[in-house]
Parts: sequence; C-alpha cells; structure tokens
Amino acid sequence: MKKILIIGIPVLILALAAGAYFLGFFSADEALVDGEEDLSSEAARPPLFHKLPPLVVSSTYNGRLRYLQVTLSVLTRDEDTLEQLKLNTPVIQNALIILLGSYDFAALESQEGKEELRKTSESEIVGLFPNEEIESVLFTGFVIQ
Repeated sequence: MKKILIIGIPVLILALAAGAYFLGFFSADEALVDGEEDLSSEAARPPLFHKLPPLVVSSTYNGRLRYLQVTLSVLTRDEDTLEQLKLNTPVIQNALIILLGSYDFAALESQEGKEELRKTSESEIVGLFPNEEIESVLFTGFVIQ
C-alpha cells in the first residue's frame, strides 16, 4: 500500500499539471520568472540581411597590380533600416569603394587586418545611417589577387 502511495501521488500531481498546461491554464506570459526576458524583446527579432553587390578595387602592392574583391552583408533587425539600406545601396558602395581603395593591402594578409577592415567598414556604414539600427557588417566574400 505504501508503494502505491509513494508512486501514485507524484504521478497524479504530474498528470494534473500536464492537464492544466494543455487546457491552457498557464500562458507564456505567466510562465516568465523574474529576471527572464520576454521573447518579443529586441534581441528576439529575427535577423535581416542586406547583401551588397561585390566590390572590386585595385592597388599597387610590392610593385604589382593587385585586386581586392569584397562582398559584405549588413545585419539589422529593423525592417525600416533594411529598406533604407536597400534604397541607399549606391551611397554605401561609393563609401566602401573609397575606403577599400585607400586601405593598405599588406594589412589584409593577417586575420587581424581583415577584422580591422570589417570594423572600419561597419563604422563607415553606421556613419552614413546614424539614426538606423545597424547591428553588424559581415564579410560574405573576400578575395585578394
């Protein structure tokens, strides 16, 4: 008899809790514990990417003509920002081509140099759109010839 009570009572409690959950007595809002964030917060919005066309610049490096081809994507979580990026793609391309054309190709041989270029590109784009929600700029293609 003791075994039935020891096993039966927890099983009954679990069954009642599962039934209450499935009947909708608990909602997602009520289930949040203090300190937890709501899933509709800023960080939970899906990422939106604006892929820029490939950018190609040339430069003389070690006495030879070299080419750099970079493809970038801009990450945002705001649809209005994404629309502004799409409408102003030529402005972004112009700023980045000027930046890439003045960049030291020797620095691009290291991972740190590439990361520096990515951060500089990000700063350049954020500077063009100071009131927009730009989260990051990512390399999606990088070729040096």
